[in-house]
Amino acid sequence: MLNIAVCGKFHYPKYLKYLHQENFLMNFYCSYKVGENFGIPAEKNNNLFFKEYLYNLHLRTLGERGLNEMTAVYHNLWQRSVKKIFKPAEVNHFMIHGNCTDLIALCNRENTITIGEAVNAHPVFQDRLLNEEAKKRGMKYNANIPVTKKMLTEFDAVDHLLVSSRFVKRTFVENGCDEAKIITLPYGVERTLPAAAAHPEKPASINLKKIRVLCVGQITIRKGQYYLLEAIKLLNQSSMDRMFELTLVGRSEPAYMKCLNELSAEFEHIRHIDNSDMTAFMAGFDIFVLPSLEDGFSVVVTEALSAGLPVVTTSNNGAADIIEDGYNGIVVAAGDAALIKRAIERVVDEKITGKKKDLLSWKDYAARLKSNCENLLAARTYA
Repeated sequence: MLNIAVCGKFHYPKYLKYLHQENFLMNFYCSYKVGENFGIPAEKNNNLFFKEYLYNLHLRTLGERGLNEMTAVYHNLWQRSVKKIFKPAEVNHFMIHGNCTDLIALCNRENTITIGEAVNAHPVFQDRLLNEEAKKRGMKYNANIPVTKKMLTEFDAVDHLLVSSRFVKRTFVENGCDEAKIITLPYGVERTLPAAAAHPEKPASINLKKIRVLCVGQITIRKGQYYLLEAIKLLNQSSMDRMFELTLVGRSEPAYMKCLNELSAEFEHIRHIDNSDMTAFMAGFDIFVLPSLEDGFSVVVTEALSAGLPVVTTSNNGAADIIEDGYNGIVVAAGDAALIKRAIERVVDEKITGKKKDLLSWKDYAARLKSNCENLLAARTYA
């Protein structure tokens, strides 16, 4: 049996019901808005939601001001609440973000198997990269050093490390993690498409006069939207017969949004689209671009492919693993507007379309996760 603990919800609700159907899920510990059942019985859904409301209240009232300092407080509140009800399972799966240190230690004392999931690149790699980018933009990168230290402690403390991509694995190995400790399991995709996703091939024609480009993700230095805006600006300056329209979807970091506005490149900003509406919303666009400087595995890439959109992303996004050049998109090096511009031109000129290839469904993902856990249990039994 498996426990999953995450301070938030992230991608886990996409496959929890399948673990439950396989009778392999013992408990899910999370922090999310009240009323979500994630497709599992109430007795398995342990939503310690206070942290989520405090965190969002902080963002609405203070923005990013003081957030680093208070994050540890919010994390501790959640972990203390979980500890009161937590019961170790045979395998205990934690999303590593500096808020499960005590829970991991408890499981280790009970001699159960612990798996830590890294949803992003190694924090040392990430902090170095983003600090360099912030300097280029005249911004200050506020690394959360206390959280990073706790994350490093947690990575060392777990028996196994679960990552979603070759990119994330590489950053951990380069920073001293034992490769034998790492399990790589790419994320799944939704198999059921909404009725609105009625255009399986986009762009439909090289004669399009107006090409709608979409980028979904928090508008922050890590996602690299600066380079996409530069690329769109270059495209519209050089094109005589096409207009490229850009829409950014996601909560924005004020300092970075100011930086984007100073580029004088036109774009529409939509703060939020509900997850349940995302694939249908995406179907109204022609090309999806995610110019990440660092992304463990962006699930919105799989959603874009599900909506029929070709994807342009970077080699620093783990979801690049599912993009085949010229087949369903293009992968470019991170931090280069000229490369993004050329990739978008190629998508249109070569009529590259969004295809999902042979990707895992979330049901497949749950089955493979279960299989991995069972193998770990068997190896411990016969050791």
